[in-house]
Amino acid sequence: MNTNNDEREFIKASNEVIDEFFKGNIRVFHDKSEFKKFWYKSKNEIDEHHFCMFPDCNQKAIKRSHTIQAEGPLNCVAENRHVLQPVFRDGFIILEKQGLEKKASVFPGYCKQHEKVFEFEKNKKLTSKKDYKLQIFRTICKEIYIVKRNLSLDRNRLNSYIKMQNKIFSEKILEKMHLKALNTEEFKVSKVETEEIQWIQRSLNSEEKHLELLESFYKNSINDLESKDSENLEYLVFRNEEIQLPVCLAGVAIAGGRRVGEKKYRNVPLILNVLPYDGGTDLVIATFKDNKDMVDAYTQQYFQNMNTHLEFLSIVETWMINGVDFWFLKPSIWENKDLKKQKNIIKKMNQLKYGIFTPYNGSIFDDLRKQIIIQVKMNLANGEYKGIEKIVKGYLKKEEKKLYR
Repeated sequence: MNTNNDEREFIKASNEVIDEFFKGNIRVFHDKSEFKKFWYKSKNEIDEHHFCMFPDCNQKAIKRSHTIQAEGPLNCVAENRHVLQPVFRDGFIILEKQGLEKKASVFPGYCKQHEKVFEFEKNKKLTSKKDYKLQIFRTICKEIYIVKRNLSLDRNRLNSYIKMQNKIFSEKILEKMHLKALNTEEFKVSKVETEEIQWIQRSLNSEEKHLELLESFYKNSINDLESKDSENLEYLVFRNEEIQLPVCLAGVAIAGGRRVGEKKYRNVPLILNVLPYDGGTDLVIATFKDNKDMVDAYTQQYFQNMNTHLEFLSIVETWMINGVDFWFLKPSIWENKDLKKQKNIIKKMNQLKYGIFTPYNGSIFDDLRKQIIIQVKMNLANGEYKGIEKIVKGYLKKEEKKLYR
């Protein structure tokens, strides 16, 4: 095929095939369900050999660095050394049992030498500012690993889809030209920007943008670990020494909101941790310095009004549903719920509709919530909450309603 007539025939056949494609007569996938199967069954070709995520280290990472201490917070919520974690299966979130040693919170993060930097790993809880900085650092590293893995998977999806598209288009062009073979070096089949390609490209763009954010967090976190005089990130720790939550969490959430007096809506990226220990729980928030005022306003809403401990439950449940899906729950908390309530919680998680500045209006920790409500009612009867009794009573009614959603 090297004549002008052949070239004109090829162009004509290509245009006809593309027209038929947009009319719906030719499809790579017959329906959206086929595309979903392709999407969720695509294989990840990311290199299994990972290098240590500490700067300037070229040593291979061990396979199982923990994001959260196995003998600390994870062990606090485990039953028979297992926890429940949200995972995606065929496009939907389900809760799956994970073992502490091999799966729960692990990723290929650091070499053997740099693993030793996390001196608190065998401790029950974090005790120093350095501990919290290191915990934030490895939360960032885990997020970077996940995003890079997702980017690799999306690129593989895009390449696989284009190959499938080219194969179908080439076959249809051959049919129209009454040929048995096509010299692809001489005549290239154009990539058609299909809805599926646009979907994959949007996913790629989103992951690349998120990676830029995480790399900025990483750079600032490293600076804070190395510098004794300055901090680039803001670190907030809220310790509750009375409530031990049956969940631990570590991840990045994007909250949306406006500053007082501003019309512009802005995204506020936050690194979040929930770290229970024997008898209590730490909530840790880290963000860029210029977001401090918005984070202060957000936390005051929960922690500086009534302090009934119900606020503590609400903020964590909201992080779990509207913020971060990298959390680990005590199995019996889930197993003791009826199927309807389980489905409602999963449905809320799958919606991906709200951020953490929008409170979750249901209940995950039912038994704990009931205990706290009883205690708050006793405190009210004993004359506590003077001057805000009506506010507390109204708040209790809202909290009781959550139990039935």
